[in-house]
Formats: sequence, structure tokens, C-alpha cells
Amino acid sequence: MNTYLLSDLLNSSLFSAEKLSDKPLSTIKQSAQKSAIKKGIPNPTKEDWKYINLYKHIHTSFQLAELPLHNTMKVDSKISAIVFLNGHYSSTLSKNINKNVDIEVLDDISLPESFNTLVNTKDNPFVDINTSLFNHGIHVNCHPGEDISIQIHHFIGNSHDSQPLLCNPRLFISVQENAKVELLESYTIHGKHHIINEIIELDVHPNSSIDYTVNQTSLEENYLFYGHYSTIKTKAISTIHIVNAGTAFTRNEINASLVEQHAEANIYGAILTKKNEFIDNHTVVNHIAPHCESNELFKHILHDESTIVFNGKIFVFKDAQKTNAYQSNKSLLLSDNATLNTKPQLEIFADDVKCSHGATSGALDSDQLFYLISRGIPENIAKTLLMKAFMNEIIDDIPNEDLKESIDVLISHYLTRL
Repeated sequence: MNTYLLSDLLNSSLFSAEKLSDKPLSTIKQSAQKSAIKKGIPNPTKEDWKYINLYKHIHTSFQLAELPLHNTMKVDSKISAIVFLNGHYSSTLSKNINKNVDIEVLDDISLPESFNTLVNTKDNPFVDINTSLFNHGIHVNCHPGEDISIQIHHFIGNSHDSQPLLCNPRLFISVQENAKVELLESYTIHGKHHIINEIIELDVHPNSSIDYTVNQTSLEENYLFYGHYSTIKTKAISTIHIVNAGTAFTRNEINASLVEQHAEANIYGAILTKKNEFIDNHTVVNHIAPHCESNELFKHILHDESTIVFNGKIFVFKDAQKTNAYQSNKSLLLSDNATLNTKPQLEIFADDVKCSHGATSGALDSDQLFYLISRGIPENIAKTLLMKAFMNEIIDDIPNEDLKESIDVLISHYLTRL
């Protein structure tokens, strides 16, 4: 199997691994290939990539991932479990699929009408790379009027010494009218230096709701490009929680478009970094219709020589009167060598709106720390308590109690090692 470097990602020889035709999906893939090659690998001259030198972070060779012919993976889930192996949907390992959920492999026949229209490809070739290279992507259709819980689990790498892989998971999720969906996404990775380039398109229909939690806490020495693009219709609510701790490199791009009246988007992030980890979060909320609401809160804890980037944008279109939009990011810097780059942005073209944004950063509160220590609490435990309290505003909002507890334990363990 051929191996590639980052500089080869937009090489036509990599794309030639895919056999193309004039059928609908192949046409989309060919267009994406041309778009990716035209953009090139992003560099700091691009505004949305100004703090990232990808060649510095990703310098190992990789192979284009294939679906393993044999695997020993086991999935333990009491709810609907959708499984991806090396970025390919596995119908064999997926289990307990709810009768109110339809899963179709994305092909020329089953492409949703709006497939590949929700994504934002401006200056981001990784969306195009996913579109051109994904295989065994799926359309998950949640039936109207139903309460549905789904777990999406990614297994990456065939063994602990697995050759680094480029994986391209692709999902299109439809939440039909009046449905209530709870979705949990997580990763199990063997080996290191894998590149996971994942794209989610989410179509949220009227009067429905989805709470989508992404657990990015076990990625370790791997690289994640995560794109989550949603369209939210009248009286629908979309909420996403992202928890990231212990990842070599992550680029999260979260876009939400409120396209009909009384829609709501909520975006929350709990991000913890140490050593020389690099996490880049880009969010865009498009208020296109009037009478819509968005809430966004990211909290960061940085240690050692780690770096966090937060770039949050809210666009309020001309017709989006009576918009209510809130955005905030708050950061604790535990080291003089940690780096935080934050850029909250508002662009408002309507005149009857209520919008606010802000960013704060600093060290642990010395008065609070002194108070706890004076009550006999050891300093390291006191610091952990303060950091947990700082993050609890995000974690307490996660609806799934089991996941909330496991993330709470993981964060506690993570913080005690700082």
C-alpha cells in the first residue's frame, strides 16, 4: 500500500485511488478533488489558519485507510451503536439499531437531497478531501416524533503498532419533525499519528431537538480534523458539547445555520491541554431567519507549552431581526509558556437584535486558593477543585448521566496530573 506525507495530501495520485465515473456521487467527488487541489494545504497566510503550521504538527507518513477484512473489536452498548472502522461504516459491528432509525450507505441512489450543501469549504481543503475520499459513509435518518439515543464509535488502527492512517468518516444525519435525539460520539485508537478527517452534516427539522456530545478525550498522539455543520429549522434546537483533553492536534470547525424562525443553536466546549498539545476551535453561527437564539460558551485550561486557538463568529443577516445571540470563552492559563489566541467576532446587519460576546483569561484565583488551603485542603487538591468548578458549567449541561460521570472522572484524573 502506498504511503504519503502531508505534502502529498492534495496530490492527484492520492485521489486516483478512487475510481470515478459520471454518476452523482462521483461527480461530487470529482468537484471536491478539484476544489481541494486549488486551495492547497492551508498556511498561516490564511486568516482562519494564521496560528497553525500544519507541517510542524503533522510530519509522519500515512496510508489511505481501508476497511479491515478481519477485526476483533467488541462493542458494548445498550443503545443503538453505529460503528466505524478506520473511517468506514461497519454494519457487522453496529448493533441494537433502533427501529426508528434508518441507516443507508451514501451512494448514488441514497444521497440525501442536501448532501454536501451544509458544509463550509472556504479555505478548508480538508472538507473537500473528506468528500473526495470517503468510503462507506452513511445517512442516519431519525424518524419523526420519536425519542432516540445513538452512540457513534470510531475504531482507528488495526493494532498498537499500526501504520499511521488517513481516515475519512462521513455522516449525514437527519432529525425529522418532533423527534428528540441524544447522540454520543467517541473514539478508540490503536497506534499513533493517525489523521482522522471527519465530516458531519446535520439537518434538524422543525420542532425537533438533538443533543450531540463529542468525546475527544482519548485521541492521544493523533491528529483530528473535525467538521460539524448543521442547518436548524423552525422551533428546532441543536446543542453540541465538545470535550477535548489529551490530543496532539485537533482542529474543530463547528458551523450552525438558523434558517427558519424560532430556531436555537447551542455550542459548548470544555478544552484541556498540556505538554505541547495544540487545539484549534473555529465556530460560526449564521442567524439567517428572525426570532432565533444562539448560546456559545467555551472554557479552556492550558498548561505547559500547549496552545489553544478560539475563533468564534456570529453573523446576523439583514432579515434576522429579534436575534438573541450570546458568545463567551473563558480560559485558565496555568503556565507562563502556554499560548492562547482568542478572537470573538460579531457581524450584525440587522438593527433589532440582542447580541454579546466576550473573552476572559487569567490564572487561578489566589484568594479562593488561599481560602481552601487555609481550611486544611492540600494545595494540589485545592487547585483541582477550583479547576473542576471552572469546568462544571460545561460538564453539568451534558444530558447523559453515564457519560457525564465518565467525563468528570477523566477530567479529575487529567487535572491531578497537571
